[in-house]
Formats: sequence, C-alpha cells, structure tokens
Amino acid sequence: MNGPHPTSEPTTTNEVLVALGNTRSAVRRALVIERLSQAIAFGLLAVVVAVVLDRLLRLPPFIRVVELALLVGGGVAWFVMKVLPAFRFSPSLVEVALWLERGSAVARGKLAAGADLAQSQAAQGATINPLTSMVIDDAQAVSQTATYQRVNLQPANRATAAAMVAVSILVLLLVFAPETSKTALLRLLTPFADIQWPARTMVEPAMASLVHPRGVALSLRAQSVRGDAADMRVEAEYRLLRDGSGEWRKVLLSAQPDGAFERLVETDGESIEVLFRTEDMETLPIVIRLVPPPVVESARAIVTPPQYLSGKVDVRTIELGTGTDRRATVSPPVLTGSMITIDADMRGTSAVPPESPARALWLAETISLVGLDGAQITPQFTVDGTNQTHWSVSWVAAGRGVLELKPRGADGILPSERIAFEIPAIDDAPPTITIVEPTADETVTPEATPLVVAEGRDDFGVKRSWIDVSVTRNETPSRRVATVEGSQGVSARVETTLLLSEFAVEPGDRVVCVGNITDAFESNGSPRPVVVSSPRVFRVISASELSAQVRSRLGQMREAASRLREEQAGIADAMKDVVERTKTNGAAATEAERAQIAGSEGRMADRIAAFERSLAELASKLERNKTDGEGLSETIQEASQLAQTASQRSQEGATALPDASLGAEAAERASESESALADLETALQRDRESAELTRRIDKLAERIDA
Repeated sequence: MNGPHPTSEPTTTNEVLVALGNTRSAVRRALVIERLSQAIAFGLLAVVVAVVLDRLLRLPPFIRVVELALLVGGGVAWFVMKVLPAFRFSPSLVEVALWLERGSAVARGKLAAGADLAQSQAAQGATINPLTSMVIDDAQAVSQTATYQRVNLQPANRATAAAMVAVSILVLLLVFAPETSKTALLRLLTPFADIQWPARTMVEPAMASLVHPRGVALSLRAQSVRGDAADMRVEAEYRLLRDGSGEWRKVLLSAQPDGAFERLVETDGESIEVLFRTEDMETLPIVIRLVPPPVVESARAIVTPPQYLSGKVDVRTIELGTGTDRRATVSPPVLTGSMITIDADMRGTSAVPPESPARALWLAETISLVGLDGAQITPQFTVDGTNQTHWSVSWVAAGRGVLELKPRGADGILPSERIAFEIPAIDDAPPTITIVEPTADETVTPEATPLVVAEGRDDFGVKRSWIDVSVTRNETPSRRVATVEGSQGVSARVETTLLLSEFAVEPGDRVVCVGNITDAFESNGSPRPVVVSSPRVFRVISASELSAQVRSRLGQMREAASRLREEQAGIADAMKDVVERTKTNGAAATEAERAQIAGSEGRMADRIAAFERSLAELASKLERNKTDGEGLSETIQEASQLAQTASQRSQEGATALPDASLGAEAAERASESESALADLETALQRDRESAELTRRIDKLAERIDA
C-alpha cells in the first residue's frame, strides 16, 4: 500500500485528556472551597444575628429553640444544596472541552472534537489514523492555553476571605470577651438551660436595717448600681409572713432624686420577705424581721410645789398618757423650782445596765431633758429592781421641761413614734402694786388732806404691803414722815388720808408716796427684793397759787362753754326748722333728718356732762385742799348746776325729737339747753371780771402803801 501506515500516539492522546481532567479537578476544588467558605461566613453571620437578637430582646427559651432549629436547618440545607453538589462535581471531559471552547476562539471546534476522539481512541486502544491524529494534535496544541486560564478563582478567594474575617472576629470575641461569648453560645446551643445575659440594669437592696418595728410602714428601698436610673423600672415582690406563710405581692417602686427607688408597705406580720427586680435582673430575697417597738404603756407626773409654797399649793398628779398624744403636754405650766417626778410603765424595752459606765452611756442615749433656754438637764433616774419596766425620772422644773425617751427594744429597735413629755415651768411672778388714788401727781396746799390708795396683788399671796410717805424740801435729803401698813392675801390694799399739816410742809415742798409689797418667794433661801410702785408726788403750793390755777382752768372752760353754746344754738335752730317742715310735709318726709339731729343732740348732751364732771373735779380739788379758792367754790357750784341743767335739757330734746308729735317740745328743750349754756358762760365770765377787778384793787392798794 502506497498510503501512510497508521501509527500509535498514546502520549498525545493522554495529554489532552489529562489537561481536561486537571481543569475539571481545578473547577471542582474551587467550587468546594467557595461553598465551604460561604457556609462558614454565612453560618457565623447567622449565629451573630441570632446572638444579637437574643442580647437585645432577651429572648425566651422557646424562641431560642426556633433560632437554633433555623440555624441547624439552614446549615444542613446549605450543605446539601451547595457543598455536596460541589464535591460531586464531575462533568465529562467533552463537556469540559465544550465549556472551554465557549471562552476561547482558538479552541473553538478543536478541543471538544479532539477530546472526543482521544477518549474514543483511548477506549479502543487501537492506532489512530492520520486525520484523527491531526485533530488530536490540534486539540493538544490549544489545550494548554484554554484550560487553566479558564478557571476563575476570584469567587473562591472572596468567599475564603469572608470566612477568614468571620473566623477572626470569632477568635477575637473568644479571646477578649470569653464570658460574653460563652454565655451567647450556651444560650444558643442550650435554650432551656438557666443561663442569663449580664444585666444591663442592676439594683441592690438598700434597706436601712433587717429589723423593723411592727406596725410601722416599711420603706422597700433599692439602690441603682448599673444603668440609667431615670429610665429604669424597678419592682419589688414581697410577702408578709404569718406563721411561716404569706402571699406574694408586686409593687412598683418610685424613683428618688438620689438614684434610689422606694415604696412604703404595711408591716402587719412576723417578718417580710422581699426581692427587687428590673427588666433583666432580680436580687436574691432578703428577710426583714418585724418586732414590736418599745412603748410607754402609761405615764403620770407628780408635781410638788417649791418649799416656800408648802401648804398653799397642793401636790398635782397628772396623767400623761403614752407620750405620743396631747396628754403629754402639761397645761397650765408648773412653777419653776417645783419637783417633777414622772413614773412610766414601759413595754418591750431592753434591760437597764446596772453598772457604770455602761449605765451612764445608756442614760445619755435613752433620756434627753431640755430645760431653760435649751440647756440640757441631767435628771435623776431610777428603775424598779424587780420590774425593769417601771421607770422613774425626777428633776427640778425649769424652762420648757421637754423629756424625750428613746428606749431600745430587741435588736436595738427604736420606738416607732417620738415619745416626749413636756412640762413647762414659769417663774413665780413678782407681786405688783400701784397707787390708784390719786391717778396722777397733784398740787396741794399745806392744809390739804389727800386720799392715797395703793392696791397690790400676788398669785400666791402678799406677805406684806405698805406705803412710805416722805417729804423733800429743795436740795435737802428726803425725810420719811409716815409708813402705812396694808392688808395681806392674794389682793392687798393700803389706804390712808394724809394730813399734810401734821408734816409741817411749806409751799415748795414735795410729798412723795411710794407703795411697797413683798411675797413669800424664796430662791436658795433668799427672799425676793421688795417691789415698789411708781411714786405719787404731791407738790405743795400756797392757797393763792392754787386759786390762780383753778381760775386759769375756769377761764379755759369758759371758752369751751362758749363753743358748746354756739353748737347748741345751731342744733336748736335745726330742730325748729325740721319741726316746721314736719308740720308742712309730714313726719315721713323728715324722719331721717330728725334722727340725724337727735343723734347730734345726744352727743351734745354727753359733752356737756363731761364738762360738768370737769367742774366737779375742780370743786373736789378745792375741798381736799381746805380752801374756797377765794370764792371760786360758789362759782364752780353755780356753773355745775347750769351744766347739769343744760345736759338734761339736751338729753330730753334728743329723746323727744324722733317722735314727730313731740317735735315742738324737743325744740323747746334744745332752746332751754342753749339758754343754760349761755348762763353758764356768763357765770364764768363774771368770775373772770371779778378776779380782774380784785387784781386791780390789790395793785392800787400796793401803790398806796408804797
């Protein structure tokens, strides 16, 4: 045969198939790496999301079970749908060649045909003809450039990088937050285990004591130690235990400015068990024992008056109650210096220390007594040796006298209420004495016989009262001329009529009367100083000087009488006018005006009566001084009668005027009052003219004698 002989090319055929097989393995390896890396990255991301949700929302166990099931199911699904197919990736070499031809123009139409012929030739194990060999050679020529270059490793690299980042983050968390990581994984993997996140908010019990008085409201108090107290909600769950059992109750605590939370609850039980809870934590229960507080069952005070009042003031026994109500304040107050003894029957108190210094310290902590000006008083304290619940406290009354008891009971428990007794003391007021007659200093003549009356008083009796009378002349020392004794008792009176002529007084002298009084008061054995009144001074003048004073006063009164007469004339004219109009217009038309004028007339009657009393005082002054005032007594007597008449007529007119039928009579009485005042003015003017005439005659006589 002239044609070429077939030759065997196993090496060339194997090279094509090996290149395509290597390409297939590279693709499978890239797919496996990519899918496994994605599983790691997405799996860790899903775990982080689940943990974050649990951390933020504090998911309950059944939700965490759902999370765990979703994570496991998602992982299994990813492995089955993504990773396992990657491991099983094994297409035929011809398919690999066709895939490579789609991405390479040089290999298109050559590589797949060559791969197919090479597989067929390798399977038959026969020699290949030259045409087949040419196709296989062409496939071999392009296989080196169309295989490895076509495997895209970027997705695998990206997935590997993401997986490495996720693993790195996990390692960092495990290294730097091992407890948090451990808690997160345990809560995720064991949803029903009692594993809690670290609390975002936290409180701790802030109870003042684990022992509390029974029956007194207890403040359930918790202090914030983590979290913002302003946004925190704190609850307390408690139960009152009676006979070892009680029903749990929940209460919401109120926020306080200092970051604490508290709520008052009742304490009617043997003990109270309480725990505090925030949104993500709760404290362990604590038990507070409720014990009866120490109290005063009854107390009484025995008040013994000072020694100087023995027999005059009785011993007082006062029931003080329990020291927590109004009975504990004594009213009226006791006398300063009285001996006060309080006997109290106690309950629930601890034993009194028998020996010092423990007893002294116990007394300082248990008994406080405030006396005068807030000063502390140390009282005498005794306790019944056989009955430690009977206390006796004694002291000498002074100042406020506030006795406060702070007994301690079991476990040092203090009273639930303030126990205090207040027995105020007031000083024994000094006696008082006043000269009531005369009411003011006077001028008198040497022949005067003035009446002097002093009145004194003391709450517990006057021991002695008297008036000292002394005479002072010019600059010489005063000389005592008389001492007049008075009465005793709660009210004392000293009364005497001074006969100035017996004291040999002269014009210019001063007779001074001073009231004196003492009581039974004693302080440390010393009596109280004598209490004296304001002095009453009688200035001695001559009879003529007295007459001049009286006459001057009468001159002033004459001017007053003139003004009264003018006002009375106006009232009389008004009465006449209103009476005429009443006749014309009727009583109803002038009723209000008549009432107004009647009021003015009534006030005028009062003023005239006061004028009359002033005249009577002048007459009495002349009488006390044993002189007629150079004829002034007759003038004063006449003026007094006229003033009395004017006052009576004015009063009658004021009474009659409101009655329209008596209008004319009222007007007549007003006119009579005016006439009496005019006569009064004339009488006083006549005395003035007579006095002036007498003065001129006296001067003329003096000139003639000269």
